[in-house]
Amino acid sequence: MDDIERTLNDLDKKFPVTPEFRAKLGPLLKLQTGKADHVFLSAGDEARDAWKLLEGIVAVFKPDRKGRLVVVKLYLPGDIFTDLLSFFEKKPISGTYRSLTRFRARRLELDDFEGLKDFPETMRLAELIMMEEGTQESARAELLALKGPERAEAFLDMYPDINIPDAYAASFLRITEAQYRAWRNRRAAGEPRVKEELDRLRDFVMQNFRLPVVDDKASVADLFCVSPRTLDRMSFRIFDKPFGQQIIFMRMLYGLKALLLEDKNVAQAAASVGYDDARAFSKRFKKEYRITPREIAGIYVKQRK
Repeated sequence: MDDIERTLNDLDKKFPVTPEFRAKLGPLLKLQTGKADHVFLSAGDEARDAWKLLEGIVAVFKPDRKGRLVVVKLYLPGDIFTDLLSFFEKKPISGTYRSLTRFRARRLELDDFEGLKDFPETMRLAELIMMEEGTQESARAELLALKGPERAEAFLDMYPDINIPDAYAASFLRITEAQYRAWRNRRAAGEPRVKEELDRLRDFVMQNFRLPVVDDKASVADLFCVSPRTLDRMSFRIFDKPFGQQIIFMRMLYGLKALLLEDKNVAQAAASVGYDDARAFSKRFKKEYRITPREIAGIYVKQRK
């Protein structure tokens, strides 16, 4: 599977993508590669492109109150990035978008994007880009609300396997490079113990996601002698999701399995993943998969005939 196919499949996980839209969009996604310090967008220009990052790290730099350039956003593999106001409303770009490492990306030109406006998926794609931008800004605001050591800890939980240069990580977190390096090294020294706790949490989730005990996050946090916020950070390191979202994900996934592979009806599938109320299960299932359990079971039965 090539990266265009993976990109289209990633979109299809976010919202339904028709074969016609896939066929039209695929050839428009142009491959771009480059080295560190490549500038994608410069402050004051207009954004004529958007990118899906495949490899590498891209940062957005803006001047602070003293005129120093600081990192205000970080984009990692899988992220879509551009200056939204400039791309959609043709306003001047407010920051400089620059690669911190070697990179590979797929680029979509504005003219090509506008040529897709007859497809309903185009609006969904625009909404997706705006939603992901909003999510990133909210996550950074939450980071900056933490005290220095907690801020670095939460940042390293969010990006555990990404080698972001210390200077840029410190700039993003509004701390000194020496502080960030000290806290990162302190965390690395305690990593074996942390790994044990993460393994214990992984086992706990896999064994108990069907049970009512996991619905009380504060009680689960007490079991691990951490705060609910730290429990979410631990879960994010393991599953790439906060604790509550991972529980819902597991319940929906195994509910789907019960419907399709175990021939259970909706009530039985709901009960098998800890729901006493089949209607509550169906409502959450539809929110997760955009189709009701009854509808998806009916489709599967027809396909088997």
